[in-house]
Parts: sequence; C-alpha cells; structure tokens
Amino acid sequence: GSRPEKSAEIARKMIADLVQMESQGVFKADPTYVERCVQLHSHSVDAIREGMIAAQKANLRMQFALHWSSTRERATQTSVSKVAADIAKDEPNWEKAGVDIAVKLGCQTINFIPNPGITQEVVDYAHSKGLKVYVGNTDSKAEAEKFLKMGIDKIIYEEI
Repeated sequence: GSRPEKSAEIARKMIADLVQMESQGVFKADPTYVERCVQLHSHSVDAIREGMIAAQKANLRMQFALHWSSTRERATQTSVSKVAADIAKDEPNWEKAGVDIAVKLGCQTINFIPNPGITQEVVDYAHSKGLKVYVGNTDSKAEAEKFLKMGIDKIIYEEI
C-alpha cells in the first residue's frame, strides 16, 4: 500500500509537472484551466499539505480535495489515511470530522469514497463550510438520485 511519504512525493511531482506544462505553454489557450479544473486529491493529509506548499512556492493556483474513508476502521487500515483517522479519533461524527479536516487543510472539496454515511446533514454541513461534496462508488440509479436530491456536487460512479 501507499505510505504518507510516497503520497507527499507524488504530490510534489504533480505540482512540478504542472509548472513544467505551464512553462511549455500547454495551458496557453485557457490560462485559468489549472485553477478551475485541476485537483490534487488524496487520503493523505501529508500529500495535500505538501502539494499546497509546492503550489504556493510555484505561484500555481489549483484545487485540493481530501478523500475521506467510509469508516474510521477502514481509515486506520492504511498508513496514508491513518494520519487523518488519528486527527479525527475523538470526533463523534466521522463524516463531519472529515469535513472539518478538509476545511483546516484549506481544501475546496471533500470526496466521500465509498459513501455509506452520507446524509443530508453532512452535505449541508460541508456546504456551509464552503466545500464541494463529491461521492464515489455509486453504482445504482436510486443511490445517484438520492445524492442528487441532497445537493451533491459530483457523483463518481462505475455503472448506473
């Protein structure tokens, strides 16, 4: 599995690649493309922090998202998400804890993947904090419709 250090290294490389692409004129036709459309997302708090530091040093504006595991138990099973799980260890509401961590990190989005604990209350809470809410591993039409009614900003699915 991934390690926080490796995730942080990958985040720094992503920023370096974007800076190189920008200097080569890749985004010349749409100078706001990176800011509007590119997002570094990770379960790793360290990767997000490192990505933000690298982007700031390079004067690169882009988006960041925290992937939030479906349960506390699942998060503690991998070293990448364990850091976030440790931060949220005393929080009674797992999903709201993810929202709070995403906000503290400076993320624009929280990705709940998979998403069994998503409720209207969680979506409203995240939106009230200025976050977009994405859900993933949605594989039924009924579930997708439920999320759309909740105001989810993006649904990632395999098959509907």
